Amino acid sequence: MPTGELLALERSWVDLEEGLIYVNGLVTKNHNPKTAPIYGDMKRCLEMLLSRVQIES
Repeated sequence: MPTGELLALERSWVDLEEGLIYVNGLVTKNHNPKTAPIYGDMKRCLEMLLSRVQIES
């Protein structure tokens, strides 16, 4: 995911159970929504981040 999309990340876009991040088309370069998989250490890192920090939604 590009940096701009990561910085715009909202809690509601992250689905840890499905293992997916749903990116709103308003923040993508071509304005089309997309889905990014959560894999490897990403899940552990996202779980830790979400338990410590409140991501705006």
